[in-house]
Amino acid sequence: SATSSDKVFGGLLRASVGTCGVGLRITPVSLTQVRLDWSDATYKVQTAPAITGPWSTQAALTPGSLVTKTPANQFMRLIKQ
Repeated sequence: SATSSDKVFGGLLRASVGTCGVGLRITPVSLTQVRLDWSDATYKVQTAPAITGPWSTQAALTPGSLVTKTPANQFMRLIKQ
């Protein structure tokens, strides 16, 4: 009800954006983890706390990696290396 003190809202955003068919897919696998997939392993994942950066390459992440969700904003992109 509108006056209840235990309101809950859930949402899910899935995006696959990229050039030449290489898109980063982020798929929830549990309440605490997501799976990262992309089609060309020569691309690396970069993360940043803001869309404007600073961007940091995550060398250990490969297609199929499981990542623990963080409570803070985290932006991700693929970069050819």
